[in-house]
Amino acid sequence: MGTELGDKADLADDPAHITKIDRVVLQEDIAYCLLSMFDVSMPLLYGEGSRAFLRL
Repeated sequence: MGTELGDKADLADDPAHITKIDRVVLQEDIAYCLLSMFDVSMPLLYGEGSRAFLRL
């Protein structure tokens, strides 16, 4: 059994600071998670935010 380190919102600060990517952008990956669940092929367009879900 592993130890929970935190949730996505709690852990977004460090990668956001290191990469200089806004933490909101790091948390908008719902559409990309669904790609693998439904075996969908869709080109990734980084930075498109919620538009990715509409495209999916």
